[in-house]
Amino acid sequence: MNFVASSSDVITVGDRASRMARTYDIAFDWQRNILLSCGLEGKIKSLDLATGESKVLLELPGKPAIIQLNLSRDLATFCTHSIPDIFERKRREPFLVQIWNYLGLA
Repeated sequence: MNFVASSSDVITVGDRASRMARTYDIAFDWQRNILLSCGLEGKIKSLDLATGESKVLLELPGKPAIIQLNLSRDLATFCTHSIPDIFERKRREPFLVQIWNYLGLA
């Protein structure tokens, strides 16, 4: 069995008081051998484990911090759980849950 070393960059985001670069969640697309990842930068990234290719699959409107990512069992959709205005002391927006057409993006 051959393994390819693969990685994907995480962007540092935040304000002067808090700067973080962290992957918050991953989901594995076993049919395409792709890892999906999310973080505070408001993007869903894909990492092809066979080729090592990394790309931005989706940038959420308004770039809310994505803290959770769930891929459906049939690999047709994924759900993001976000916190808009995460770095604001008084957040105006509630938590945001969105469902996306993965097949249309992949």
